[in-house]
Amino acid sequence: MIYVYDTLLDESVDTLRRYGVTFTREKRFRMDNVLVYTFASPGGEKILAIPTFAEQYREVEAKFKRFGKNKKPDDYIKLIRNRVDAKAFAEEIKDIESDTGTATQITARYKDIQVIFQYMNGELRFHDEFTICANNPFGIGDIVWMNQDTEDDE
Repeated sequence: MIYVYDTLLDESVDTLRRYGVTFTREKRFRMDNVLVYTFASPGGEKILAIPTFAEQYREVEAKFKRFGKNKKPDDYIKLIRNRVDAKAFAEEIKDIESDTGTATQITARYKDIQVIFQYMNGELRFHDEFTICANNPFGIGDIVWMNQDTEDDE
């Protein structure tokens, strides 16, 4: 079984295309406190999709887009603590892409996921990955990459 955490789904979705294969929805049900969809392809492996975590990521992404530009790192940290996670923490990390050789990484938890922001060269970036921290019936600690092309053939 393939677990999919990076896709938004709703009741109207009947097919899911991944890795050049079209999967057809079989069931929609609740497992623990998350909504789960199963998809299958003829003769292929089944997909179990949990869109809850992708929804949470997109909620944080929407908040990030409203942060504005050209702020100081401390201003961004305050925004993140006010709008995403009051316990968000910042740390200086080495980054060769930075003009100064360092960047400020801000780690925040939002609902069931942990996200990362990075301030470098006068700009705040929102990482394309998150870590599942809670409410995953299949275990916590999974790192999920968003915005990846999974529809084409491998």
